[in-house]
Amino acid sequence: MAGYSWTFTVSPDKITEVTVTDGVTTVTVQATGGGMIVPFFETSAFPETTEVTLSATGYNDVTAIVGTTSSVTFTEASTTPTVAYLSDGTNTYEIEDSKARADIQALLSNIYPVGSMYMSRGSTCPLATLIPNSTWTLVSSGKALWTGNGTNGGTTINAGLPNITGTLERIVTCTSGASGTDVSKGSGAFSGTPSVDVNKTAPGSGKWWNDTRNLSFNASNSNSIYGNSTTVQPPAYVVNVWERTA
Repeated sequence: MAGYSWTFTVSPDKITEVTVTDGVTTVTVQATGGGMIVPFFETSAFPETTEVTLSATGYNDVTAIVGTTSSVTFTEASTTPTVAYLSDGTNTYEIEDSKARADIQALLSNIYPVGSMYMSRGSTCPLATLIPNSTWTLVSSGKALWTGNGTNGGTTINAGLPNITGTLERIVTCTSGASGTDVSKGSGAFSGTPSVDVNKTAPGSGKWWNDTRNLSFNASNSNSIYGNSTTVQPPAYVVNVWERTA
């Protein structure tokens, strides 16, 4: 079969690559300076006078005749984007590319994997809508956040205070008449004055006791946690917390 070369110019000249196809075979040719296409020779797929389609990225296709067409002018293809929407249940965001939407959703899912927590003053968790097929469970109210050791996340700690313990003892010993000892002893949260010898004589006939003891109670003597604060409930700022469970 006789060989021939087909050379044609391309407009606009910023196009550097053109794809040629007859629907069965596809060949890509490179443009030289000024939009001139490198010549290529007849093959069994592209005999002379074959009608082919020329394509360039970002431009509409053009029909040409092999060996006959000398110049090709491409027009820019429509750039109307594919519109996609992303909603958090309250606000709707317009994203011009559905792939970008999928990428954002995948990114959010990586940032908030199962086991993650979301905190807000609001009454709903927007991530339940922004991350498809995710499940967010509201953590029960009245719980304070407590840092874990890396292995006990998700567990709970019951409320409680340490016990207050102590003993109080007073021993009075009378040795002779109104003479003797009066001993006050305390341990834990209780305390008393040291032992002391007493010898009380009442006016008139007879003897009588009249001794005053100081007994005290201090919870911090039982456990140093007491006395460190003026209230069991410190000032708090309430938020809602959701955990991603699926």
